[in-house]
Amino acid sequence: MNKVVKFSIGIICSFVLLLSLASCSDKEKDFAAELKLTESYEGRTLSAQGIGEVTLAKHVDGDTIHVYDNGVYTQIRFLAVDTPESTGKVEKWGKTASLFVEERISSAKKIVIESSNVGSPAELDTNGRTLGFVWYIPKDGTEFRNLNLEVMQAGYSRYQQTAKYEDYFRKANEQAQKLKLGIYSDADDPNFSDELHDYTLKEISEMIEEDFEAAMGAKVRVEAYVTKLLKSDTYNICQVVDGKEYNFTLYVGAGGSGDYCIIGNKVSFVGFIGEYNGSPQLTGLVTGTTNPDGTYTKVTHKGYYLQFDSKLAPEIISSKQYLYNDITVSSVETQDGKVIITGTAVKRGGLKCNVTVEVPLKDGESLNLSQGDVISASGYTATPTEKDATELSITCLSVSSVKKVA
Repeated sequence: MNKVVKFSIGIICSFVLLLSLASCSDKEKDFAAELKLTESYEGRTLSAQGIGEVTLAKHVDGDTIHVYDNGVYTQIRFLAVDTPESTGKVEKWGKTASLFVEERISSAKKIVIESSNVGSPAELDTNGRTLGFVWYIPKDGTEFRNLNLEVMQAGYSRYQQTAKYEDYFRKANEQAQKLKLGIYSDADDPNFSDELHDYTLKEISEMIEEDFEAAMGAKVRVEAYVTKLLKSDTYNICQVVDGKEYNFTLYVGAGGSGDYCIIGNKVSFVGFIGEYNGSPQLTGLVTGTTNPDGTYTKVTHKGYYLQFDSKLAPEIISSKQYLYNDITVSSVETQDGKVIITGTAVKRGGLKCNVTVEVPLKDGESLNLSQGDVISASGYTATPTEKDATELSITCLSVSSVKKVA
């Protein structure tokens, strides 16, 4: 199995490089040290007066953190910067920028969030996040530093116009360009690799368990079934390895569409391992639209995983092609360590189907079913299933794949 590069070493190297560059130029300035917090924050709150001391709830990425503002959970989007992505999708310098922010904010002695217009309630962005400048006192310091400006100064964001502190951000950006830092560098990002490796979901799970942080950002290709819609832009994918089922979360985003989002299809996914709220997911899919001349996500087989379950929510079913209502049992037969169930079902849309379900049995297991029982079931087909097929056959992984409904 290919091993993912241990990215954590790279971030240390990038910090050392930044420090060494700082020592070799008399003209280089620490703009974050020059800029001072002059607004009073004591006794004030961000939501009411646009400034206030907060406590860190969670670090998210290079330009987003979550805090408690006077006890109220609040999402903060940094003003004046826009770093490369490292969660919903993975971009070069995104994880490095995220680690840069995490290292500082997680060890800060004090954090103050300042809006662009102190004295009024803080402004929100289109996603409902509070916009602000993040001031913090480092663990070994005594004065506030502006983290937004540090991000710009380190070269992790292009210039974003801001009325407040504009001159500092403009000059910090110009300096980062001159020194070729971060996104302006010709060097490789130590925490990003565009090298593609083939993995099974089992190997991905083992890789994440071994070193979560090192696995994040790895570019992978994995062939798996789309088995469930978890919410509007997030799916469950599944792969069977050595007779065991491995599941993983797939994030496609609001723009996700196409056959690779249809439940039942088998897809060769090309994307990056990322995380959301501390949980790993496959994200940043490379598609034919984003990479028409290279390796990208594509459907390898259609209709390989079928579900017979009337309880699946209507909003999940409406646009899916390989979902069916429960099976009414016609006959049950046990042979050679497996149960063969025949019955009928109705596809969502009204098409009546004859169904054969094969269920493997382990020692001591049984299925107590009779003619007329109604069951839900899910399993894999030996050959692809046409959308209008009326003769269906699935093989379940285990007894738990079959549930008696009535």
